[in-house]
Amino acid sequence: MTSPLQTSLPLDTSSPSFFELHMADRLHRALAPAISHIIQGILAIDTAQSGAARVPRRLTRVLVEAGDEVQAAVIGGMQAHAIVNHDALLAERFYQVQRVTGSGKQLGRTDRAWALACEVGLPYLKQKLDKLHRRWTQHMRPTSRFAKLVVFLYPFLHAAYEGSALLSQWLYLVGISQYFSASQWFLRQTFSRGSSATGPQLAPTASGGRSDAARASSPWKWRLQLLLRGSLVAA
Repeated sequence: MTSPLQTSLPLDTSSPSFFELHMADRLHRALAPAISHIIQGILAIDTAQSGAARVPRRLTRVLVEAGDEVQAAVIGGMQAHAIVNHDALLAERFYQVQRVTGSGKQLGRTDRAWALACEVGLPYLKQKLDKLHRRWTQHMRPTSRFAKLVVFLYPFLHAAYEGSALLSQWLYLVGISQYFSASQWFLRQTFSRGSSATGPQLAPTASGGRSDAARASSPWKWRLQLLLRGSLVAA
C-alpha cells in the first residue's frame, strides 16, 4: 500500500537511455569522494595555523577512527530518503529516472531495503576490502589465514565486481538486457523514465548557467550537484 507521504515519479513507458544511466552512475560514484572530502576538510580545521582547536575532540576521534563508517552512514541516510520518497537513488532522481520491478510494478518496502543494501552496503564492504588488501600487500606481511585468504582472493573478487558492471552496461547498451548493473539483475529492478514535468528543470540557460527558477525551486539539489561535480574535478 502506497504511503500518502510518498511522491514517486509518474512512470513512463520508455526506458532511459544508456547515457542518462551512465551519467547517473558517475554522479552516484562521486558521492562517496564528496563526503570524504568534507570529512577531510573538517579534520583539516583541527590542524589550522591558528593553533586553537575548533572541532570537538570527540568528533575528530570518531572521524579518524571510523571515517568509512561515518561516510557510509551519511550516504545511507541520503539514499534512504531518496528511495523511500521517490523510488530512486539521489543521482537517479537528478536524471528523472525511477526504479521499478522487472515486471514494471512499483517497488515495495522490501525492494527498497534490498536496493539500499546493494547500492550502499556493497560499495562500503568493497572499500574496506580494498584497504585491507593494500595494507597487507604494501605495509605488512599477512600472517593469519584470513589475511592470506583475502590477499589470494582479492584479484578474483575485484575482477568479478568490475567485470560484471562492465558486462551489464554493455548488454544494456546493445539492448540485450534491461538491467543496467549486476545488482539490478540480482534484485530484478530496472528503470523507467520519469516525467520531466514533475521535477525542477535543471537545464542550463542560454548563458551556460543554471536557471534562477531551478535554484529557487530546489536550492539543496542545486548545491549538492555543484558539490558532487566539484569532487569530480578535484579527483
